Formats: sequence, C-alpha cells, structure tokens
Amino acid sequence: MKRVQQFLCDDQGATAVEYAVLLFLILLVLLGSVALFGERTHGMWSSIQTNLNETSVLK
Repeated sequence: MKRVQQFLCDDQGATAVEYAVLLFLILLVLLGSVALFGERTHGMWSSIQTNLNETSVLK
C-alpha cells in the first residue's frame, strides 16, 4: 500500500511532461523563425544571383 501512495505522490513524470511541452514550444518558435527568415531573404539571394548571372561572373 505504501508503494501505491509513493507512486501517486511522485511528480517526476509530470515534470518530464512539462519539460517536453516547453521543448516542443521552443522548437516550434525556432522553426517558425527560420522559415520566416528564409522567406524574407529569398528575394535578396535571387536578386544577387540574377545580377551575377547578368554580369557573366558565374558563367
């Protein structure tokens, strides 16, 4: 009976779940930031590549 009470009072599992949720949210923010940054800089890199192709630097 004492083992059952210890098991029910143990909160290590809840702490692990909280850390997992926190880690998931952090990863979600990081991935969103990378995607947004990639979208915004795509035009800049395309413009640079087009200018370099036009000036025959990359040919």
